[in-house]
Amino acid sequence: MSLIMSLRNGLNKVHTQQKDSPFEGGVRVPTVIWSPLLAIRRGISDVLIHTSDWLPTFAHLAGLPFTSFNNIDGINVWEALTKNITSPRHEVLHNIDSISGYSSFTRDGWKYVNGSRWDGRYDSWYGHPSNASGISTETYTEMILNSSVWRILNSFDNSNLNTDDVLRIRSQASIKCNTDSLPSVPCFPLLKPCLFNTDRDPCELANMADAEPERVLSLRQAVDELSVSMLPPINVKGDPQCDPAQFGGIWTWWLDEIEAREANDDSEILFWILVALVILLSSIIGFSIIKWCLKRRFCFSQEKF
Repeated sequence: MSLIMSLRNGLNKVHTQQKDSPFEGGVRVPTVIWSPLLAIRRGISDVLIHTSDWLPTFAHLAGLPFTSFNNIDGINVWEALTKNITSPRHEVLHNIDSISGYSSFTRDGWKYVNGSRWDGRYDSWYGHPSNASGISTETYTEMILNSSVWRILNSFDNSNLNTDDVLRIRSQASIKCNTDSLPSVPCFPLLKPCLFNTDRDPCELANMADAEPERVLSLRQAVDELSVSMLPPINVKGDPQCDPAQFGGIWTWWLDEIEAREANDDSEILFWILVALVILLSSIIGFSIIKWCLKRRFCFSQEKF
């Protein structure tokens, strides 16, 4: 049994910005892989992966030939994951948003950002997260080692995870912003493109665009080339019918809910139409019987006095 859990989109407080943005806080997500197939376990991997890579990677694990997939963007990254070696992927196009007017592209650890979202209101580093939960180190390790999830997974592997392992992995997974060793050079992507070395500067604090103009130009040309083959956006306008207030405060597949309601309404209408028809038919039959009886004068018994 293997297990992979990954977030759908960003929102990592230690990084710059939030989801729906070109910065690391919007495009980088944590992923957990547990599998007895991993050659190297209990560690942290910095292997570069794009979400499109999961398809050919899973296909490889399932024994499907790569020739089954033509003209796809994904790359099989299983060897890099299982051995924790350099990824075969060396670049990622995060987005070319022709509607909002921003683009973001990474190649060999250098990230190009041009434009932003929400008029740049959130284009800043949020700072180091505080320990809002207030959970001590001892409590944290106890929660991990005594969790139902770990008990289930451990039954397949019989590995002896201990407190030191938990703390080591937690420390390795923590993002270091290197604020002491990096210069603070602000980025204003709505005015001009920015450049970051995300390997050394994962929190995007030092904008290197002025120091590396040729690299900025190279990455911009790559984005322009990729935009030529870009398909047009298929965004649709917001539907006010999706308001959770209409569904008891629940985010749901509102079109299915509306269709089910309409089907129920149609069924109820049909029911009352049938009831009305039955009543009408019964009335017609009753009046016909009474009329027939009155015409022949034998529907009612007559007493002679």
